[in-house]
Amino acid sequence: MGATHTINGKSEDVVRVVGAISGGGVDYAFDAIGGETTPSQIVDCLAAGGRAIMVGIPAVSTRAGISPASMVFQEKTLSASFYGSVQPDRDFPILADLYMDRKIDLDSLISRTYRLEEINEGFEQLRRGGVTRGVVVFD
Repeated sequence: MGATHTINGKSEDVVRVVGAISGGGVDYAFDAIGGETTPSQIVDCLAAGGRAIMVGIPAVSTRAGISPASMVFQEKTLSASFYGSVQPDRDFPILADLYMDRKIDLDSLISRTYRLEEINEGFEQLRRGGVTRGVVVFD
């Protein structure tokens, strides 16, 4: 899907590794988790003038420690996107047409399918981290 590197944030210093891989910082960084540490990590991974986008949905009580000085002096931007800022009535038909015309590949994103009666197994796999993108299929 285009990724060239992966970093395990549990065992590696994400900011240091991204800086080493990119030669000092990236132009765009995304937080798809919505945790306490990831917003500051994506800002810290940016090169000057870079843009960090929060995509993950954080808990209401989540707070993030971000350095306003580095944002101002390096002209970094932090923004958010709620479900891709999609407008379903406009965008879903476009996405469906692109998929049907095989112009976008969604099938390779699905790691496992479940029948409705297997939904509890699907949730258990999700809790254990055994599946990334499971889809319930209605026959």
